[in-house]
Amino acid sequence: MLSLRKPLCLRCRRCRCGWWQLGWRMKVVVLALVAVVLYAVTALSSVQESSDNSEQYIHPVTTKPRAFKKPHEPHSLKRSHKTTWSEGRYITDGQTRMRQRQDILIRYCSTHSDEEFRGTGGIPTFRTDGLVSKRHQLFYCPVGKIASTFLTRFLVAAEETNPVISPYAISAAKALRMRVKRSGNHILFAPLNKLVQSGWQEKSYLVNLKRVVFVRCPFQRLWSAYVDKLLSPNPYYWESWGYQAGNMSQTSLLGLAGIGHDSLKKESPTATQQPCGHDVTFSQFLRLVVASLHRQDTHVRPVTWECSPCYVDYDVIGHVETLTSDVTYLASLLGLNNWTLSKVRWDEEHAEDAIKEGVRNVFFKWSSQITECMTLEEAGKRLWRVFQIRGIISESEQFSEYLTKTLDAFSMEDALFGARSRSVRNRADLDLQRHAAFEEAYETVDAELKNNIRKLYKADFEMFGFDFLTNL
Repeated sequence: MLSLRKPLCLRCRRCRCGWWQLGWRMKVVVLALVAVVLYAVTALSSVQESSDNSEQYIHPVTTKPRAFKKPHEPHSLKRSHKTTWSEGRYITDGQTRMRQRQDILIRYCSTHSDEEFRGTGGIPTFRTDGLVSKRHQLFYCPVGKIASTFLTRFLVAAEETNPVISPYAISAAKALRMRVKRSGNHILFAPLNKLVQSGWQEKSYLVNLKRVVFVRCPFQRLWSAYVDKLLSPNPYYWESWGYQAGNMSQTSLLGLAGIGHDSLKKESPTATQQPCGHDVTFSQFLRLVVASLHRQDTHVRPVTWECSPCYVDYDVIGHVETLTSDVTYLASLLGLNNWTLSKVRWDEEHAEDAIKEGVRNVFFKWSSQITECMTLEEAGKRLWRVFQIRGIISESEQFSEYLTKTLDAFSMEDALFGARSRSVRNRADLDLQRHAAFEEAYETVDAELKNNIRKLYKADFEMFGFDFLTNL
């Protein structure tokens, strides 16, 4: 009778099917090729599925409006890919943070009158154009000096890529251009006031969107505005802010917010010198904010005036203090495949982006205007000090005499990157250094001016859970 069993090797008594006759090296190669093929097939199917899901959205105008939900009930997390353990942790932590922040906001709005937060009778108003992403059914209310440029870069990345790439891969200039760029009939970002005609229409339109706002401690926000717009070489704000602030005081000293560094101090301009507005102190800037700037400029205008938080049911209330975690949660809320965000070196990419932008502004973009007020060496020293205040480079890293002799954009950038690489060996010291600069700056501000700041931003402090009684 004919046997159907395969013949066995007489030596090892195993099947002579060819696999057992291969050497161990060939077996490894074959298994590796099989693994690569399986991975490629899985990745291709995942990308195809996510692209199909991303193209299916419903325009809010064509759907039946739903009633406002309770703020502590976030949107369901519809995902286009399998949720990993780390993503699930971010979602759970993010939901907890959002519920806590929404509860604080609800308590404030329910116990205060419209006059206390400049309400408009239930109609939301936006001083700066809010941005609508039709693809992700999202509304974002941008506020100056609350990571608005970074968040716009993130939203552009979310529009164009999935898995979403690092926001720092999108240039700031491109992000600002893409707010109004058209791609066929698809508007990547549309200002809210271009889509609706009145406040009541805005309210019904927003019901169907995911609503996002980011906030920041007012004390930190004002300090950041001063460092970024006045202490850092920035002729535009020297003229628009600095000149006004200098005119409000009889004297104008470059005290650099009272944090020392005698090598950077400069005498007050005489009557024959043309004032540039580059030498105002932090206290002078705060007086300008209290007097008029808080009504004029989005960089210092209260969030309660900018985004109507008591009239808009925000799904995401992000804090700059927890920016990385909140952005990751937002990506999950939008249903993005955000595994690439977990690989972003946030601190390093932020430092690299800041250094390149700062050097480019001083030595290329604004060099001719800057040299009308100070030398490039003075501008370079001031930029160096700004990066120390921001905790990007250590205070132990000094502006060298060699750099003074060979100062240009390339040598300045190389020196800053070198200082950064040596400074990150102790990140805790950089955090302490940044906080110390903040505290020392407010030590130069008199108590009456601090109280005026607390009164001006009282609603922002209370409705977003910041401590306005903190000792500064």
